[in-house]
Amino acid sequence: MNNIDIGYVITFVLLAYVTLLIIGWKYIQVKKAATEKKKNEFMSALIKSLESSAIHSLKDVQDLYLAHFGLEDILFVEHDKIGLFLRKIKLHFSTHPTSGHLTRKDLLEHVNSLLLESESEVKKEKEKAPFMGVPTPERNYLEDILEITKPEDKALYKQRLDDLAASIKVRQETTETLTKEQSDSLNWTKRGLYATIIFSAISIGLTVWLSGTFNIH
Repeated sequence: MNNIDIGYVITFVLLAYVTLLIIGWKYIQVKKAATEKKKNEFMSALIKSLESSAIHSLKDVQDLYLAHFGLEDILFVEHDKIGLFLRKIKLHFSTHPTSGHLTRKDLLEHVNSLLLESESEVKKEKEKAPFMGVPTPERNYLEDILEITKPEDKALYKQRLDDLAASIKVRQETTETLTKEQSDSLNWTKRGLYATIIFSAISIGLTVWLSGTFNIH
C-alpha cells in the first residue's frame, strides 16, 4: 500500500467520522426543536381556549396540559411548568392584540386568577412535602434546618429555605438537561467511533485486496 492509498483511507475515515458527528448534532437539534414546537403549540392552544372562554378553572388548564403532552397525572414539577406557561400567556395578552369577545382586561384578570389558583396548589403541595423537587441529599439538609428552627422564626426561615430550594431545583433541572444533551452527544460519538473503526477496517482491507489483485504500486 503506497502513500496515496493511505491518504485515501484516512480521508475516507475522517469524512465518515465527521458525517456521523454532524448527524448526531443534527439529531439533538431536531429533538430540541420538537420540544420547543410542542411547548409553542400548547401556548397557542391555551391562548385560543382562553380567548374563546373555554377555560373556566385551573383544572381546565391542567386537563389541556395532560392531553397535549400525553401525561397521566400532574406531578409537582408540572405545577411549576403550568405556572410558567400562565405567566408567559399573561405577557402575551399584555403585549399582543387579543381576539374573541373578551377584552384584554378580562383576559388578564382571568389569567391572574388562574395564576393565584396555581400558586395556591403549589403552596399546598409544598406543605404536604416541603422542598419537593429538590434532590434528596439537599432536601434532607433543608428539612433538618427547618426542624431545628425556633417556632417563632419558622415562617421566616421557611421562606428563605423555599427560595434556596427553588434555586437548587433550577440548578438541578439545568444540570439534568445538560447531562441528557451530553449523553445524547456521547452516544452518537461512540456510534461514530465504532462506525469509523469498522469503516477503517473495511477500507484498509479493500485497499490491500485491490493492491494485491491489480498490483497497485
